[in-house]
Amino acid sequence: MNVQKLVSLARSKARHKAHRHAVMLTRGGAIVSFGTNHDETHAEVAALNNLWPDQRPGTRAISIRLRRSGTLGMAKPCPECQEYMRANGVKSVMYTNAKGEWEQLKL
Repeated sequence: MNVQKLVSLARSKARHKAHRHAVMLTRGGAIVSFGTNHDETHAEVAALNNLWPDQRPGTRAISIRLRRSGTLGMAKPCPECQEYMRANGVKSVMYTNAKGEWEQLKL
């Protein structure tokens, strides 16, 4: 899992005033897509929309949220994003919790 790549992506690309959220999609250990939050688009949706629909099934997501302080915060996908990922064949999500520790959600 390449957390530094996600942190760098969140710092440089995410466009939210309170926090920066980045998602990386992988398949078989290879990175296949990235997404960040911007405007009204959640990072999970952005990452999936960077792939053709037939490339989405079987992926796994890694999700981080960067607080203004630069520390990791809660990045569990919202219920709508969980459903969108489930509908697009994402198998699971590794995300940082409020303590900056890793948790996994099977979809």
